[in-house]
Amino acid sequence: MDLSLRPETLAAIKAFRVRHRSLLWQRGVLAALAFALGLLAVIALLDRAWLLPDVIRPWFSIAAYAGCAYAAWRMALQFLPQSRENAGAARMAEAVAPEVHEKLLAAVELSQADPATVKDSPEFRAKLQDEVAITVKGINWAQRQPATPLVPWMKRIALAVAVIAALCFVPRLHMAGFLARAALPFANLERPSSVQITVEKPGKVDALAPMASEVDVAVKITGEPVEQAFIEFAEVGGSNRRMELGKVAPEHFEARLPVGQSDVRYRVRAADGISAWHTLTAKARPRITQFAKTIMPPGYVGGEGVTLTEDHGDIEALAGSTVKLALQSNQPVASATLVLNPEMPSHPAAPAITTKPDGQLAADLIIDGQAEAWTVQLKSAETGFTNDESASWRITTLPDLPPVAQIMEPKEPQLSLLPDESIRLIGEASDDVGLATVKLAHAINGTDWTDIELATKPGKQSSVQHLFLLAPLQVKAGDTVLMKLVATDLKGQKAESAPLRIIILEQTVDPLKRAFAAEQRRVAEMAKTLMEKTRDLVKDASQVRKVAQQQKKGKPVPDDAEMQLARLQQTLQRTREQADDLWQEIKKAAQLAPTKLDAESTKLLGDALTDLRRDELARAEQHTANGVSEPEMVKRAVAEAHGTAAKLEDAARAFAAESSARIAAQALQQMTRQQALLTDTSLNGNRDPAQRPKWQEQQRAALMTHQDLKQELDALAEVQSNQQNHIDRIKKEVSEAATDVRESLDRAADPANKDQPQPKSPEHLYGASDNMRQKLQRNADHIRGVAEDDARIAAAARQRLQAQDNPALVALEEAKA
Repeated sequence: MDLSLRPETLAAIKAFRVRHRSLLWQRGVLAALAFALGLLAVIALLDRAWLLPDVIRPWFSIAAYAGCAYAAWRMALQFLPQSRENAGAARMAEAVAPEVHEKLLAAVELSQADPATVKDSPEFRAKLQDEVAITVKGINWAQRQPATPLVPWMKRIALAVAVIAALCFVPRLHMAGFLARAALPFANLERPSSVQITVEKPGKVDALAPMASEVDVAVKITGEPVEQAFIEFAEVGGSNRRMELGKVAPEHFEARLPVGQSDVRYRVRAADGISAWHTLTAKARPRITQFAKTIMPPGYVGGEGVTLTEDHGDIEALAGSTVKLALQSNQPVASATLVLNPEMPSHPAAPAITTKPDGQLAADLIIDGQAEAWTVQLKSAETGFTNDESASWRITTLPDLPPVAQIMEPKEPQLSLLPDESIRLIGEASDDVGLATVKLAHAINGTDWTDIELATKPGKQSSVQHLFLLAPLQVKAGDTVLMKLVATDLKGQKAESAPLRIIILEQTVDPLKRAFAAEQRRVAEMAKTLMEKTRDLVKDASQVRKVAQQQKKGKPVPDDAEMQLARLQQTLQRTREQADDLWQEIKKAAQLAPTKLDAESTKLLGDALTDLRRDELARAEQHTANGVSEPEMVKRAVAEAHGTAAKLEDAARAFAAESSARIAAQALQQMTRQQALLTDTSLNGNRDPAQRPKWQEQQRAALMTHQDLKQELDALAEVQSNQQNHIDRIKKEVSEAATDVRESLDRAADPANKDQPQPKSPEHLYGASDNMRQKLQRNADHIRGVAEDDARIAAAARQRLQAQDNPALVALEEAKA
C-alpha cells in the first residue's frame, strides 16, 4: 500500500512555504528600509551640524546599514529556515489552517517511516494520506496568510518618508544632499552648503598635470559672500595638506597647486561648503634622456669624427665643426623644434630636426660661433605637454687659436758674435689643433727675410733644434742679423717668436778675459768676506786675552768666560771654512787665466792664502783647541792672519779692478768706433730710401749694445768704489745720448697714425749720432786712464805679494815676532 504523501498534500505544503517566505522577505525589507530611513536621516542631520568629520562619517553609514541588516534578520529573516523542511512547513501550516490541525504534520511524519517497520495498520495510514490530500486541496493559503502584519512597517516607512520630505523643504538644511552623502558613504559627493563651488581652472577638474610642476587652480564661489577659501590636496596615499586660496575678485579665488611625481587629489573648502575630490593625474613631460653627439671636425683638420653618448646636451667643439645629434626622448613626440639661443629675443636660424615614432630625434648642428645655447622644444603625442620649462644646453665654440712660437735658447734677446761664429737655436712651436710647418726666418739688417723649413706637419707641438752658421751670410762688423721662428697651423694662421738680434762685432774683447774678470770679482768679494771674518777673530781673541790677564792677576773670572772662548773657536772655524771656499775659487780662477800675467797674479793670491791657512790659522787653532794657555800667542796669530787677509783682499781687488777696467775701456772703444762709422754714413744712408731702413737697423743694434756697456761699467763699480761718481756720470751721458738717437729713429706705423711715421731729417740723425760719438769718445778716454791707473795699482800689489814670499824677508819677520 502507498503510505507516501499525496501530490495534493505536497502542492499544499509548497504553496504555504512560498507564501510564508514571501511574507518574511517583505517584512524584512520593510523593517530594513524603515530603520535605514531613520538612521540615515539622523546621520544626515549630524553631517549638516558638522558633527561628523569625513573620516568618521562613512563608518556611521556602514554601521547604519549593518543595523538595518540586523533588524531585517531579527524581524523576519531568522524564521526562514523553519519552513525549509516539510515537517516545519506542516507545523506552521496547521497553525493557520485549523482543519488540518494534527493531520498534516502526522501525514508528513507517517510518510517518512519505513513500511516494513510500521506496527499499526497500513490501511489506516493510507486512508489518512487520502483524507489529508482531500482536505488541503481546497485551502487558499494566501487568504490564510494575509499581509496584515506588514502594515505597521509600511506606516513607519511612510512616516519616515514624510518627515524626510518635510525636512527637504527646509532650504538651509539641504536634506536631500546630506541624505545622499549618508546613503553613499564612499561616494565622492560635494557637501551641500550655502555656497556653490565651481572649479573653472583647470578646464577639466579631473585633468592631466605635468610632473614636478605647478597647476593653476581658479575657483568661483557663488551664494553667500566668502572672504576666505582653502584648498586641500594630497598625493595618493599621502596625508592631506591645506593651502589658502588668493582672492582675486569678489567671487574668484586662485592658487598654484604643486604636483610631484604621483597623482594629486584636491578639493575646495569655503564657508560651510566642501567640493568633491578632484584628481590631477601626474604625467611626465617630454624630455631628452640620451644625447649621442658625433663631432665632425672642420675639413682642414681632417680625421674622423668622435661620438659621445652622454646624459646632457652641452656641446664643446672646434669652430667650423658639424655635430650630428641623435637624441632619444622619454616618450613619443608629436612635434620637435630645435632652437638656438632660446633666451634671446631673436633666434638664429636653426637646422631642421627629424622625428621617429619611437621617440628618436636627429639633427645636424654647425658650430659657427653664433649660437651659445640650444634646446629642443618637444610636444608629447600622448598628453600634449611641452618641455618649455626645461633648461637649455651650452654650446662652447672653441676657436682655432693662432700657433705659438718661441726661441728657448739662447735666452738673451740679443747676442754679440763674430762674423764666422755659429749659434745653436732651440725653440718650440705649438698649436691647439695642429701645426702645418715650422720655419726659421733670418734677415740681415732687418731686410730681405729668408725662410728655412725645420718641420712639416709635426702635430700639435714641435721642438726644433738648428745650428745656424753666420759665415755663409758674409756679414761684417756693425751688421745685425735678425732671427725668428715662424709657425703656421693647419688653418693657415701664422705666429712669430720674439726676434733674436745678433750684433756682428769685430774681434776686441776676448770672451775668456771677460769670464776671467768676472771670476776675479768673485775672488775679491770672497777675500773681502775673509778679511771681515779675521777682523772679528781679532776682536774675539782680545776678549779672551783680557779674561786670561784678569785670571793671571787673581781677579774674578767673568761668568761668560767660557762663552767668549766658545765664540772665538766658532769664529775661527768659520774663518777656516771661508778660507777653504776662497781657495777653491782661486783654483777655478787659475784655470781661466788668459795670460801669463793673470796666471802669475792668481798664483800670488793662492800662495798668500796658503800661508794664511797653513801658518796663522793653524797656530790659532792649536792654541785654542784645549783652552787658552798662551793668550799672547793667540793674539799674535790672529793679528798676523788679519794682516795677511787684508793684503790678500787689497791685492784681489786690485787685480779685479785692472781686468774690469781694461774690458770696459775696450768695450767703450769698440762702441766709439762703431758709432763713428754710423755717423760718417748717416747722411747718405738716410737720404736714400732704400738704405735708410738698413742704416737705422744698424743704429738700433748699436743702441742695444749699450746694455752690455752698462753691465761692464757696473762690474767695474763693484771693485772701484772711488770711481762710482764718474761711472754714474758716464752711464747717464751715454744713456741720454742713446735716448736722443732712439727717439730720432723712424717710428713704426701704428693703427692710429698708420700713414705718418714722422721720420726725422738726415741732418737731425747726423747730429744725434755725432753727439753720441763724441760722448762715447770722451768717456772712452776717461775709462782708458782709469784702466792705466788700475794697472799700476795691480803691479804694486804683485810686488808686495812677491816681497812677502821672499824667504829672507819671511825669516826676518819671524825673528821680529
